[in-house]
Amino acid sequence: MKIAFIILIHEYNEQQKKLIKHLSKDFDVYVHIDKKLNINIEDIDYKNVFAFKEYKVYWGSFNQICATLLLYKEANKNKYDRYCFISGNDIPLVSNSDLIKFFSNNKCEYLAFDKLPVSFWGGNGGLDRMDYYYTNMQCRGKVNIFVKLYSKIINRINLQIIIPILKMLKIKRSNDGIVFYGGTNWMDLSRRCVEQIVMFTEKNPEFINRFKYTRNADEIFFQTIICNYVKDVELKKNCLRYIDWFTGPELPRVLRYEDYSKMKNSNCLFARKVDSKIDTKIIDTIYSEIDEGC
Repeated sequence: MKIAFIILIHEYNEQQKKLIKHLSKDFDVYVHIDKKLNINIEDIDYKNVFAFKEYKVYWGSFNQICATLLLYKEANKNKYDRYCFISGNDIPLVSNSDLIKFFSNNKCEYLAFDKLPVSFWGGNGGLDRMDYYYTNMQCRGKVNIFVKLYSKIINRINLQIIIPILKMLKIKRSNDGIVFYGGTNWMDLSRRCVEQIVMFTEKNPEFINRFKYTRNADEIFFQTIICNYVKDVELKKNCLRYIDWFTGPELPRVLRYEDYSKMKNSNCLFARKVDSKIDTKIIDTIYSEIDEGC
């Protein structure tokens, strides 16, 4: 059972080191380092780890799609049975051996997906992310102060002036007949599925170009390909991630030790997100448990 982990990291501290070290004991790990980070590919020095640093990844930007697709393409060269896509702020909830057992003889695709518009996404149900033009630099997260200022100005002009005018005039970007689907971008896909994603994107560069200057379309790009163009696969509407979107104070909630029982009883394989700067106890507790089961 060959399993590859696909990971995007926008910071690299002890939390990400622990995650990569834990997974690389039994799996190959493909990591994209945000190009804005002051670390080198050589700094991620673990056996079975393949690191890349190609894109400046801003929250919700087109470059997030590009970085993810790059990792899928690189991993696909080695023909794994399963591809698990997580972030550097995720944590496994089960041991490596239990992950292998779960995916053995399991050909299903695990992802969240709904046809757009989706009522709980607010606004235009997610279609507004695709209908208008957005800067490739969002102002969320750790970015240069000048980039953040530029992004805030451009986004405010876009959201408060340009888009309302376009909506009033009923002017929007062409969807070229595409039926959009969306959901959280963290998913676990089979070889058959990933091979078709890679093949489709290589043969249809215009599809990729349609996602330029969109907002948060990383939650739409892969679902749209899988639900429209991938054949002969069984989709399970379950991303196998424990995510708390409701209790805050963050959105989604940064999980703490008081969330332990809900995480462990969730029947999920992974949880997100955790942050060692907010609560290390939950991270240390879970790793102590799952390392014993490896």
